[in-house]
Amino acid sequence: MKIIKIIAILTLCLFAFLQHDFWFWSTIHPLIFGWLPVGFFYQTIYTLMLSPMAFLVYRILWDAESDDRELEN
Repeated sequence: MKIIKIIAILTLCLFAFLQHDFWFWSTIHPLIFGWLPVGFFYQTIYTLMLSPMAFLVYRILWDAESDDRELEN
């Protein structure tokens, strides 16, 4: 289980790095579908990839026992 947690944390670090799309800051070209700037398209795809991955990572890393203790008190 420890290796899964390490992989999950490394994946979050990778996505944190990829969130800063510095390679698309200086241009809006090429336009995707003829009207959508490439930076906006990149952020859309990034968000669609991050959402299910974040759900799985939080399921792995979240401490469910602490939630149970809060409900008991």
